[in-house]
Amino acid sequence: MSPDGSHGTQVAGILGALPNNLIGIAGIVKEISLMPIIICSFEDCYNSAYMDQAVRYAVDNGANIINLSLSSKN
Repeated sequence: MSPDGSHGTQVAGILGALPNNLIGIAGIVKEISLMPIIICSFEDCYNSAYMDQAVRYAVDNGANIINLSLSSKN
């Protein structure tokens, strides 16, 4: 769970949950490798420099698809 919530964990579970896991959910991708990258801390979040570094890191390390979930706190 990231310091700013559990949305990314939920998305990863929807994508990559193993079938027949006795939990009651099967992911939508049979073979998947996930690369969770958290750019938030409890003090700082949604910093564009961190986002840029995270995307570059993911691409440099083989990511083919990137889910960048962002939200706004009101």
